[in-house]
Amino acid sequence: MYEDLVGLALEASGYPPEARAAARDRFEAFAFPWIRDLAGIRFPEKKAKALLARLHGPGGPLKTYDARATSLRDVLEHGRYNCVSASVLYNLAAEKIGVDALGELLPTHARTLVRIPGVSAPLVVETTSPVGFDPSAELSQRILAQVAAGFSPADARVLVPEGGVRVDTRVLVAAMLVNRASLEQEKGDLTMAASLFQQGEALAPDAQMRAVLRDQRAALVSQLAAADALSEDPSRLERSFRTLLGMAEIEPEDEEIRRIVARNLRVVVERSVSALAAAGREDEALERLRELAQIRALKSERPALGAFTFGEVARARSARGQAESALSAMDAALAERLGERETALRATLEHNHWLLLRRALSNAAKAGDEAAVEKLIRRAESAAGRGEGRRAELEQDRRVVLSLLGQKKLEAKDARGAVEILREGVRRFTGDPTLRHNLLVALQRLWVPLVDAGRCEEAEPLWDEASRAEPGSSLPSEGRARCYLIRANQRLDARDFAEAASWLGLAAKERPTMKTVDESLGALLLRWARGTDAACPKIVETARELLGRAPTPAARASAEAALAECRG
Repeated sequence: MYEDLVGLALEASGYPPEARAAARDRFEAFAFPWIRDLAGIRFPEKKAKALLARLHGPGGPLKTYDARATSLRDVLEHGRYNCVSASVLYNLAAEKIGVDALGELLPTHARTLVRIPGVSAPLVVETTSPVGFDPSAELSQRILAQVAAGFSPADARVLVPEGGVRVDTRVLVAAMLVNRASLEQEKGDLTMAASLFQQGEALAPDAQMRAVLRDQRAALVSQLAAADALSEDPSRLERSFRTLLGMAEIEPEDEEIRRIVARNLRVVVERSVSALAAAGREDEALERLRELAQIRALKSERPALGAFTFGEVARARSARGQAESALSAMDAALAERLGERETALRATLEHNHWLLLRRALSNAAKAGDEAAVEKLIRRAESAAGRGEGRRAELEQDRRVVLSLLGQKKLEAKDARGAVEILREGVRRFTGDPTLRHNLLVALQRLWVPLVDAGRCEEAEPLWDEASRAEPGSSLPSEGRARCYLIRANQRLDARDFAEAASWLGLAAKERPTMKTVDESLGALLLRWARGTDAACPKIVETARELLGRAPTPAARASAEAALAECRG
């Protein structure tokens, strides 16, 4: 049986017929010396433990762990091994020295079980470690971390349960063929992969074992793809997705393995579409989402992967400043029907959706798109719900949006539109200094043409509103005084000296320190006193009021001259 198993293992390792004899000689050459020594150990447990130490010790064949070194060829020619090749080698040697060994297959892992006479349960041998004989739970975890290609179970989506399926050594050899098939599939040689897998299945004694091998294949291929995806190598990331597509026909029967495979494949998809979206290749990322429909093992993950993919596209667009387009992609992400276990993904998407809504709102305001702003405000109100935090953020956004829209109206010289928007802003956010100041500016732009035309009555409500918006501003008062001056000049041009003097008096009361008003009033009084229709009582009264304000020298001289004219 030993010779048959060695020949079978060498054939399964990929040695062609003409090379198998030499390979057998190499195996026998390094195996027989220490097998002979171990055969003399009396107690089976010590013998089994010593065998593991010898395989890993100085001069032993197991030198370097390599997840892809799945055959005896890897061991004999390069000293590299993984859990399957190490377990096959251990079992071949164990049979020769009289140790009763069998195999155990777990998702993405294999190991040996040793049956000891008088001991009810077989002892576990983690053949990938020199200290893997009957390991403690803590030691098992460390060994399995190495088997998981250096990734923790949480990161690599790899879970190795406590127990698996017990198999004889022939099925371990079959697993070696299945692993080789997975590696060929990873390289893209699907024909060779199918042939090797068929050879592996042929070694299975029954349908149950064939199902175990198929599940093992699915788990391993998914782990290889996940390990590639988690690397920092772009070429390996592409390879991971090709490996993933090669699994279209694989659907594990074991529920635990289905879960493991789905998680491994999910990390492949997530890393792949994330990289494409970040590189601006969004169409390719979305195309990959469509390609996933053919993979039955991902059926249960399809909504979550769709949500994740659209979310990554949204994130990439947002990074490029395309907030509205990003929001559209995020809407598609949230439209996916996520299961109850996807609470973390849904929470992330909803958070990012909220951020994109706020960014799109800001962009629309900067562009002056009032219709878009109104629509986005309604959406934001719905998204904010009753959460105090979001509602507070939305109120802050409203404040900024009203200020931006008002500013945009001012830039477009639409003062009336700016006043309407900023008036609403000041009403809603009374204490905001920016809104109040901008409203003052907008109102000023409305009253300037009225002032220039001397239409002071029409401008009066604007001045009043401006004073309420900015109580400390002098602009409303200056606007009034200037309007009164212009109105006075209009009446002066019509030789209506009395009316002109009344308007100048109002201007003087509005701005007592405004030199132009006093000088204009003094000049008017002198011109009025020298006219044929001089109204000396009124002139005298007004001149004395002017002189009582300590006017400028020019205004004083004009007032005194007007008084002299009236005294005759």
